[in-house]
Amino acid sequence: MRHVCICLMVLSCISCSRQVQNETKIAHPSDYVNPFIGASTNTEAAGAYHGLGKTFPGAATPFGMVQLSPNTITGGDNGSGYSYEHETIEGFAFTQMSGIGWYGDLGNLLVMPT
Repeated sequence: MRHVCICLMVLSCISCSRQVQNETKIAHPSDYVNPFIGASTNTEAAGAYHGLGKTFPGAATPFGMVQLSPNTITGGDNGSGYSYEHETIEGFAFTQMSGIGWYGDLGNLLVMPT
C-alpha cells in the first residue's frame, strides 16, 4: 500500500508539471533604434571620445519646419538644446537643429505646459 501511495504521488506531481516551451521573440526593426544616440554633452556618458552628435530626440519630418523637442539646457555650445544627462526640462522648443556643430543660438523661445 505504501508503494502505491508513493507511486500515485510521483505520478500526480509529474502530471501536474508542464513542460515550458521556448518562446522565440520576433525582433522588429524598431527594436534596434535608439533615439538618444548623439544626444549627449558628456563624452564619458556617451562612451565616445571623438565628438558628440548634438542631436535631439524629437520627431520631425524630413525638411520639416517644426521640430518639437524638450530643452534641458539653453545657450552654451549645445545648439540642439537637449542633453541626455540632464534630469530636468527647461521647456519645449519648436526650433531645433540636429547635428549643427557648435552653434548655440536656438531654443530662444521655450514653451512649458502649465
